Amino acid sequence: MKKIVSIGLLLMLLAVLVGAPAGSLARADAVDRIVTFPDDAHMDACRLIESATASILFTIYDFSDPRIEDELADAAARGVVINVMVDPGERLALTDSKGIIADLVRAGVTVRSANPSYRITHAKYFIVDGSRAYMSGNNFTYADGKKNRAFAVITTDPKVVNDLTTIFWADWQRKPLTLQQLTSDRLIVSPLNAGARIKALIDGAKTSVVVATQYLKSDMVNQALAAAAARGVKVQAITDGTYTDSRTAAADARMLIGGDTVRVSMTPYYHVKMIMVDGTQMFVGSQNCSDPPLTDDNPLQQQREVGIIVTDPALIARAQAVFVFDWARSLQP
Repeated sequence: MKKIVSIGLLLMLLAVLVGAPAGSLARADAVDRIVTFPDDAHMDACRLIESATASILFTIYDFSDPRIEDELADAAARGVVINVMVDPGERLALTDSKGIIADLVRAGVTVRSANPSYRITHAKYFIVDGSRAYMSGNNFTYADGKKNRAFAVITTDPKVVNDLTTIFWADWQRKPLTLQQLTSDRLIVSPLNAGARIKALIDGAKTSVVVATQYLKSDMVNQALAAAAARGVKVQAITDGTYTDSRTAAADARMLIGGDTVRVSMTPYYHVKMIMVDGTQMFVGSQNCSDPPLTDDNPLQQQREVGIIVTDPALIARAQAVFVFDWARSLQP
């Protein structure tokens, strides 16, 4: 209870600093909103699905949350046309996923496996009525919604929504996708531009880089962070510390970057995929800091991922408050 109160007070303080009431931090404007896990759970996703009147396009890596299933089934019952695309690997073979998928098909939802051209489809997004998009670092499982630290972004940005729709149908129809088909400069898409965009984001840092990620296993990211630290940029990174390999990777990254730059979170489980630069730009998406999602030119490692760049000060302030709270209770690897 004390931890919940502490983070609540921190959010209120930052709200004052950015000139917004505490309750509006997740609703900074009509374009973007930020969702924080486990605080907000999947309530925002459920409400967005509930608002659908015409269509839902849904892509997910791991899917086992009965609340999301119920909302999709209810939407189908009221005539909403729903297409669901799930990673074709072992995640589709999970017993709970098969049960949910079978239930959705019976409810009238069209379900198919994601494009097998990719190593995995790790993206976690859905589009409602062609006008609103939800992009997350969390899967739609009960544990992810209730136990993991993560962020999601809800946007009505027309270019982002249109590009996500283009990505969805290209993958659904097993068609190739190129950067020339996309119009938004906010989208970070694997395997098209993620590695180059993430590197450019970190390379452009002048004062600070904040990284919250499940693990630090990307040589490119680690070297970019080390270079940033060497030129005087304040670098802070939190990774998950639950598993030995994650702690080992964090320790290696800390040694490369130097100083008190990398810590590990033991609780909650750190499923975040966020990079913030100079307190003015923030990446939120499905891409972890590892080689496969950030490889733009190696077909053997390519996987489908999506992320977004956020510049709204209030949204960044909320994410920064969460990071400050987590940093204070994180440990050296």
